[in-house]
Amino acid sequence: MAYQSIVVGDELVGIVSGPFDGNVAPKVYGDLAAAFVSGVKRVVIDLCDCHHVDDGAMAVLSAAAVAAINSGGHLFLAMKSDLVVEILDASLVRAVFGR
Repeated sequence: MAYQSIVVGDELVGIVSGPFDGNVAPKVYGDLAAAFVSGVKRVVIDLCDCHHVDDGAMAVLSAAAVAAINSGGHLFLAMKSDLVVEILDASLVRAVFGR
């Protein structure tokens, strides 16, 4: 499991590889919360090398969606199937993962 991110201008790209679980979720949450506070407007979370997303990780993504919406920003999830989804509502996070 690993998480790394880079901020360029007002965009953050975060990459999760391996399981997105309780070991990774707090780091991602802290990174995204700080990003939106600092003025980041576009966040892309790359989950292409992520093979499992647990409930805690979904909660982090839902919170990130709320933060993005409240700050006038955007949250995108890039999935293994070459699907890139903009999360416009926190309730859509579970739907993206078929739950």
